[in-house]
Amino acid sequence: MAPLAELVQRRQAILERCETQRATVAAAAGSLQEASATPMMLALGAAGAVLAVSPRLRRWTSRALTAYMLLRRL
Repeated sequence: MAPLAELVQRRQAILERCETQRATVAAAAGSLQEASATPMMLALGAAGAVLAVSPRLRRWTSRALTAYMLLRRL
Protein backbone atom coordinates (compact mmCIF):
# COMPACT_ATOMS: atom_id res chain seq x y z
CA MET A 1 0.00 0.00 0.00
CA ALA A 2 2.94 2.34 0.60
CA PRO A 3 4.03 2.37 -3.08
CA LEU A 4 0.47 3.29 -4.11
CA ALA A 5 0.38 6.21 -1.66
CA GLU A 6 3.74 7.36 -2.96
CA LEU A 7 2.46 7.25 -6.53
CA VAL A 8 -0.60 9.28 -5.54
CA GLN A 9 1.62 11.90 -3.90
CA ARG A 10 3.89 12.07 -6.95
CA ARG A 11 0.89 12.43 -9.23
CA GLN A 12 -0.49 15.22 -7.08
CA ALA A 13 2.87 17.02 -7.13
CA ILE A 14 3.02 16.73 -10.91
CA LEU A 15 -0.51 18.11 -11.26
CA GLU A 16 0.31 21.07 -9.02
CA ARG A 17 3.48 21.78 -11.00
CA CYS A 18 1.52 21.63 -14.28
CA GLU A 19 -1.08 24.04 -12.93
CA THR A 20 1.65 26.46 -11.87
CA GLN A 21 3.27 26.23 -15.29
CA ARG A 22 -0.06 26.85 -17.03
CA ALA A 23 -0.64 29.96 -14.94
CA THR A 24 2.86 31.21 -15.75
CA VAL A 25 2.38 30.64 -19.48
CA ALA A 26 -1.02 32.37 -19.42
CA ALA A 27 0.44 35.39 -17.64
CA ALA A 28 3.34 35.58 -20.11
CA ALA A 29 0.96 35.37 -23.07
CA GLY A 30 -1.15 38.18 -21.64
CA SER A 31 1.82 40.48 -21.15
CA LEU A 32 3.11 39.63 -24.64
CA GLN A 33 -0.26 40.53 -26.13
CA GLU A 34 -0.25 43.88 -24.33
CA ALA A 35 3.34 44.58 -25.38
CA SER A 36 2.60 43.86 -29.05
CA ALA A 37 -0.55 46.01 -29.08
CA THR A 38 1.19 49.21 -27.94
CA PRO A 39 3.46 49.73 -31.00
CA MET A 40 0.57 48.91 -33.31
CA MET A 41 -1.61 51.56 -31.68
CA LEU A 42 1.21 54.10 -31.98
CA ALA A 43 1.65 53.27 -35.66
CA LEU A 44 -2.08 53.59 -36.31
CA GLY A 45 -2.09 56.95 -34.54
CA ALA A 46 0.82 58.18 -36.64
CA ALA A 47 -0.89 56.97 -39.83
CA GLY A 48 -4.07 58.76 -38.79
CA ALA A 49 -2.13 61.97 -38.20
CA VAL A 50 -0.47 61.75 -41.62
CA LEU A 51 -3.82 61.11 -43.30
CA ALA A 52 -5.38 64.05 -41.50
CA VAL A 53 -2.63 66.40 -42.66
CA SER A 54 -2.43 65.33 -46.31
CA PRO A 55 -5.66 65.83 -48.30
CA ARG A 56 -4.24 64.09 -51.36
CA LEU A 57 -3.21 61.03 -49.38
CA ARG A 58 -6.58 61.05 -47.64
CA ARG A 59 -8.33 61.02 -51.04
CA TRP A 60 -6.27 58.05 -52.24
CA THR A 61 -6.83 56.22 -48.99
CA SER A 62 -10.55 56.81 -49.28
CA ARG A 63 -10.55 55.42 -52.82
CA ALA A 64 -8.52 52.41 -51.80
CA LEU A 65 -10.84 51.65 -48.89
CA THR A 66 -13.89 52.02 -51.13
CA ALA A 67 -12.39 49.65 -53.71
CA TYR A 68 -11.51 47.18 -50.98
CA MET A 69 -15.03 47.26 -49.56
CA LEU A 70 -16.56 46.77 -53.02
CA LEU A 71 -14.24 43.86 -53.84
CA ARG A 72 -14.91 42.30 -50.47
CA ARG A 73 -18.66 42.26 -51.16
CA LEU A 74 -18.18 40.33 -54.42
